[in-house]
Amino acid sequence: FSNLSQPSGPDIDAMQATIMNQAQFRKFDDHNSVVFNFVVNTDTTNELAGIRWYELRQTGDGQPWVKHQEGTYTAPEGRHAFGASMGIDGAGNIAIAYSSVSTNESISLRYTGRFHDDPVNTITALEELIVLSTSDNPANRYADYSHLTVDPSNDSDFWFVSEYFNNGARS
Repeated sequence: FSNLSQPSGPDIDAMQATIMNQAQFRKFDDHNSVVFNFVVNTDTTNELAGIRWYELRQTGDGQPWVKHQEGTYTAPEGRHAFGASMGIDGAGNIAIAYSSVSTNESISLRYTGRFHDDPVNTITALEELIVLSTSDNPANRYADYSHLTVDPSNDSDFWFVSEYFNNGARS
């Protein structure tokens, strides 16, 4: 499991077994949290990249970290989901932004997430499209430096930076 097909051009390296950019740490009044993810194969008979995500917590600085929640997100319509970045806002809402591709659809940037009071271990927000590439990646390397962060001005808006392809050029 390493290469993800796109409509044309070389297969894209899934960057498996690597924590994606980057683990995000957050201090709350009653605990500390860190969220992170990596890509996994979600189909045992075929290749389908999905996002394995975690939230670890500690009750205070210097205390042991424990797994609070975890899950695997699979994109709808048989698309690969990979190259993700996660963030957690001041209310504890979690966002995941990522790249998606399939043999029928060029690279796209999308996002999903969960609210702080949703049942643990679940992604409840419907997937939303940010942008769909108009051409395919001409190389196998892609999405190494994607990053999602929380806007410090309001501690609730999420910003995602990644790349896509517009008329053959990286945007």
